[in-house]
Amino acid sequence: ISPCARHLIVMGKQRLQGRKDHLRIAFVHPDLGIGGAERLIVDAAVGLQSLRHSVQLFTSHHSRNHCFVETIDGTLPSVTVVGDWLPTKFLSKGYIFFAALRGLLLALWLVLFGPDVDVFVVDQLSYWVPILKLKAPVLFYCHFPDKLLV
Repeated sequence: ISPCARHLIVMGKQRLQGRKDHLRIAFVHPDLGIGGAERLIVDAAVGLQSLRHSVQLFTSHHSRNHCFVETIDGTLPSVTVVGDWLPTKFLSKGYIFFAALRGLLLALWLVLFGPDVDVFVVDQLSYWVPILKLKAPVLFYCHFPDKLLV
């Protein structure tokens, strides 16, 4: 088990509150397509699920035509999309602005209406972290190519 996963389990076990030895883990990713960061998220989720933890993925965009098969074949039973109705850009501009807006909506939805979780695993966009910490501890992973976004 990786040091990152070990840290995640330690963080979450503090919130088990008398339940068995499994955690409710929410992975939060801005756009669940096909790429290195997405592969890492999917593999981590599948790995933690194989250790009997309850895993859910939350994103602001997930296309069934451009994604890893584990997100649509039932391997990962829950991929929830929030905010996909917002545009990605306006007049070919504002991509970062709309990505931030979609992420903000997703984070607020998770805190206000999302399921109870023991820990959030967040990557790429760090501005979600203070919002999500209102509900549960957060493990932030910075995907190396995105380090300048943090």
